[in-house]
Amino acid sequence: MKFDFDNLKNKYKNKLEAMLPFMEEEDVDEAAIDYYRRTGKYAKFLPFMSEDGVRNLAEVLVKDGKKISALLPFMDGDDISDLPEEAFAQGGKEMLPFMNEDGARKAFWAAKERGEDLTAYLPFMDEDDVGEAFVKLAKEGYTNLEAFYPFMDEDYFTEVLDDYIHGKNDFNFDKAIWFMDEDDVRRLFKYEISKRHSDSEDEEDDD
Repeated sequence: MKFDFDNLKNKYKNKLEAMLPFMEEEDVDEAAIDYYRRTGKYAKFLPFMSEDGVRNLAEVLVKDGKKISALLPFMDGDDISDLPEEAFAQGGKEMLPFMNEDGARKAFWAAKERGEDLTAYLPFMDEDDVGEAFVKLAKEGYTNLEAFYPFMDEDYFTEVLDDYIHGKNDFNFDKAIWFMDEDDVRRLFKYEISKRHSDSEDEEDDD
């Protein structure tokens, strides 16, 4: 039977909030979305809704271009991560404690598109996602990514170092060496010594 919001509202007028603890979750879920569409409000329903109901409400809010910050404590981390991309574009750092690592990755890239500082997102991400982001940003020309180092595996420095040695980037490794694999550190030092020697010979030829 379809939930009759008008009948309930007329019968209890301003007593709807008092009725919520005694209603079935399914009815509360339906009433919450109906109430939101009529008034733009929904907060009083959240403690009495099912997780599925809160997720459905979140999708409605995202579609309307609204933030879902108030819903996050009532949602499952997987449900948050499965929300449409617009949710992450509209959200921000306040979403991080409530989402899983996949959600944190989506939020990270949405924050990059907004031009935000990305540091706050890193502790919530999987180390492989951090490493892949590090490599991608280095290829885009970012040269100072020290905040990434404690949250990624040392193997991700190898590709960036390869590009550096082949002249494809101008990455700053000064603070990275403490986090790099010993073999990569040796390769870096060997390259720098060779490069300085080559530059010195070029200067002598110019003279």
